[in-house]
Order: sequence, then structure tokens, then C-alpha cells
Amino acid sequence: IAEAMNITLIGFARGTRMNVYTCPERITGTGRNKS
Repeated sequence: IAEAMNITLIGFARGTRMNVYTCPERITGTGRNKS
């Protein structure tokens, strides 16, 4: 549903870390990406 609505869904945000489930290209920051 979030992807269909073009909504970025983030879960478990803590400190400088977070799990991004949809639309990760909308997140800007340090440029480091982990899978």
C-alpha cells in the first residue's frame, strides 16, 4: 500500500539507523547505503 501511494515507510528508527521498507530513494543523508 505504501509503495502504491508513493509513501516512504520507515520502521525501527533509532539514533542514526532506520529500516526503510519503501521508496528509499527519497531519503537523503550521508550517502551510505546498506542492504
